[in-house]
Amino acid sequence: MEGATFFNYAGRDSARTLAYADRAMARKETGMNGSPVFLWVGRLDDNKDPLTVLEGFESIVEKYPHAHLYMIFAEDKLLNEVNTKINFSEILKTRVHLLGKIAHHEIERYYDSADYFVLGSHYEGSGYALSEALRCGCIPVITNIPSFSMMTKGGQLGALWEPGNKYSFVNAITAVLKKPLKNEAAACIDFFNKNLSFDAIAGVASLHYQHVIESRLQKIEKMS
Repeated sequence: MEGATFFNYAGRDSARTLAYADRAMARKETGMNGSPVFLWVGRLDDNKDPLTVLEGFESIVEKYPHAHLYMIFAEDKLLNEVNTKINFSEILKTRVHLLGKIAHHEIERYYDSADYFVLGSHYEGSGYALSEALRCGCIPVITNIPSFSMMTKGGQLGALWEPGNKYSFVNAITAVLKKPLKNEAAACIDFFNKNLSFDAIAGVASLHYQHVIESRLQKIEKMS
């Protein structure tokens, strides 16, 4: 999977470099603001669990009153429940922003505008949005499931929390906010480049294919 939304495999995106974008400049384009800024990119459904994230974020805003959460989503199965949760909370009303669907070619600037990426998934096969976030230096605060653990170096990038547990979510954010933001962001970009980019994945695949070829050749030699 490739987490750079602009990526062109044929051209290898040679004109761009993997670097931490100027947040202030990106926010002028997206209209996002806050300190810190959190971003959600995912469906509003039971698996992604936006309600647990909102419950936890309510506690975060009490500690960090300038924090804002922006939510990008295409599928909105739980939109009514999410709206109800926000509208019945004086804290969330002014701190959570439902952006809905954003065109794929524009979404990169939203990652570039955010400090942290949050998601409440109970299970995932991989994590395309997480890969995008890492590429842009958006530090993950996501659930401790196998795929996310692998994609965050066992939780060394950002912080992991227990699915469905708002207290675990709050503790994870509290812990990650104590880490130097730009150092963490740089580590995310570096990990993406070495492990999740097309070239990195192709390199691993090539090694596996080579191993298979060598194993088959050895079997043929033994049979001849």
